[in-house]
Formats: sequence, C-alpha cells, structure tokens
Amino acid sequence: LHYILVLALYFNFDFNALLAQFPLALAMPALWIMLIITLISSDWATSKLGMGKWKTIQRFAYVAFILAFAHFLLVSNGLYSRDGNQITVNLAEIALVALGTITVILQIAGFLTYRKRQSAAGKKE
Repeated sequence: LHYILVLALYFNFDFNALLAQFPLALAMPALWIMLIITLISSDWATSKLGMGKWKTIQRFAYVAFILAFAHFLLVSNGLYSRDGNQITVNLAEIALVALGTITVILQIAGFLTYRKRQSAAGKKE
C-alpha cells in the first residue's frame, strides 16, 4: 500500500522518476523480497518447496529488513529530501529507529547464541 500510494501521489506512476532517487531505488528490492516471502508463507508453499528451500528463501527477510531500514533512515533522517528541504524527525520515527536497532541487536545476539550452542554440541560429540 505504501509503495502504491507513493507511486501514485508523489510520482504520478512515473517509474523512472521513482527509480532515479536512491532511497526509493534501495527500497525496491526490499519490496520484491517481501512480496515473494509473503507469497510463500503458507503450509502449501512449505510442502511444495521443502523446508530447506523454503527456509533459504525466508532468510532473505534479513536483506529486506536491512534495505527497508536503510530506506527509512535515508528518507526520514534528513539525509534525503524530495524537495531539498531538511526533514524533521518526529517521535514515531525515533521509536521506529529504536525498534529497528533493537531488532538488529537481538538478531545478532540470537545468532551468537546459536553459534555457541552449535559449537558446544560439536565438542560433546
């Protein structure tokens, strides 16, 4: 919905103008990744793809998150503005940046914990 509204209201469905702006071009792969992940997020898709292939595709959610978060930071943090003016940051944006940062920290912590458990399990054998 966000993509369609931006494309319609700000760019009058001009794809070239949309892709010419770095933060928006950065968001396009994230959009496609999220659409694909949404389409295969069902029991039917899991059974057809097999758990291994399905899980590999689902891991692209990390890439989509990074791209979407970078897009958000570039657009909302005043680093990029469509009309060239400085953009102010509101409380909702601060909360989203904090949640994004916490998400990244928790993902790294979970990965390190997983690696530690894998290492400990390998030493027991």
